[in-house]
This record gives sequence, C-alpha cells and structure tokens, in this order.
Amino acid sequence: MQDRGCRMRLDLTREQKIADRYLRSYMMVPDRIGSHLSALERGVIMRDSTAATAKVLGRGRGGGDKISAALAVIDEAEEGILREAKRFGSEFAEVEDFISRVQRRDRLSGKALRMAYIDGMSADGIADSGKLGCSRKTVYELIRRGLDISFDLLSET
Repeated sequence: MQDRGCRMRLDLTREQKIADRYLRSYMMVPDRIGSHLSALERGVIMRDSTAATAKVLGRGRGGGDKISAALAVIDEAEEGILREAKRFGSEFAEVEDFISRVQRRDRLSGKALRMAYIDGMSADGIADSGKLGCSRKTVYELIRRGLDISFDLLSET
C-alpha cells in the first residue's frame, strides 16, 4: 500500500505543517466520496427492501413514501459524489500546479514534493527508488526545503 502524502518521521516547523496540510488537501476528497458512496448503498438497500415489501403486499399498500425517501437519499448521494469528484479534480490540479511553482524555484525540492504528494511515495520510498540519487537524509532535507518554499509561496498569495 502506498504511503499517501509523505508521512515523515521528522519534526516539521509550524510553517512546514501549514504547507503540508495545503499539499494534502486534495487527499481528503476520497474520504468524502466514500461517505457519499455509503449513503448511496443505504439508499439502494432502502429502495430494494421497500420495493420487495410492496411487491409482496400488493401495489397500493403505502410503500410510496419509503421509496420516495430512498430515491431522495440516492439522488443526494449521487450529487455529492459528482460534486466531490469535481472538487478532487480541481484541488488535485491546483496542488500539482503549486508543486510545479516550487519546482521552478528549486528543481530537486519540487521533484521530491511531487514524488511525495502527487505520486504518494514515502520519503524512504523516494530515497530507495534512486530517482533523485539522494540518501534518505537528503530526501528529508529536500522535502523540508520544498515545504519551506511552499509556505513562502502560500504567503505571497
């Protein structure tokens, strides 16, 4: 399993934590989509259960309100999923663009951030991959420096 978002075994400054939270922002969207998917499943179960009961009891026996409620839950969940999917796309693109700005200031630090926050690699995984040609300690330093640059860029906006 990938270590999403570079869980580092090092102390971060307050400023680095702010930058880290910003870079992780898009990672919360799948959790929100998951809660909408759970609601969708509940709505489908409610609908199917009510429809089965209505079929057994006969058509005119009061299941309409329950089916309407189930359909409302399904519709709301579907709208939530679409809304969160759009949000994910825009937040991901924003973070990716932001990391590109960091990379223009410091190529290696930006590349380390991209591998950590976009590719989902841990700092140890980045070092082990050999893509930066750096030791673990240097990768941690690059990520810290990238977070410092990120905070500076956030402060400018």
